[in-house]
Amino acid sequence: MAGLYATLSVTGNQLALDATEKPFTFYFRGAKQLYLDPAWATATGITDVSGTHQGEVVLTDVGDLLLHGILRTAEVEIVDAATKLVLAIKRVRYSGLKSATIEQPTPAGIVNLTWKGISTKLNGRTIKAVIESRRMITD
Repeated sequence: MAGLYATLSVTGNQLALDATEKPFTFYFRGAKQLYLDPAWATATGITDVSGTHQGEVVLTDVGDLLLHGILRTAEVEIVDAATKLVLAIKRVRYSGLKSATIEQPTPAGIVNLTWKGISTKLNGRTIKAVIESRRMITD
């Protein structure tokens, strides 16, 4: 299963020594296929850095990132273009800094991107709507 996961990075704010919040990059393990794609990385603010950072950074707990709003979760509808039927509802992680744009069409958000993953039934299918986006601690 190691091939399904990657070292991902997301930018959020962290309290600096001068008591101000500064941008900081956090690293965690997550689903590989979506964030290998440049369009998904742009829309979500999450990048696969396995090639340059694997084994070189301390990974941050996802729950902590969710708790502080650095990572957020969107529930999306994956739709069959021909029949217009909803094939699945999936959860996608994205940067809290993207919360204002995540529900917009590409390139700003994830609507109209195609799904990338291990399911042959869903691969290449279109994200047609973000049902809900929120901070979420549990899956």
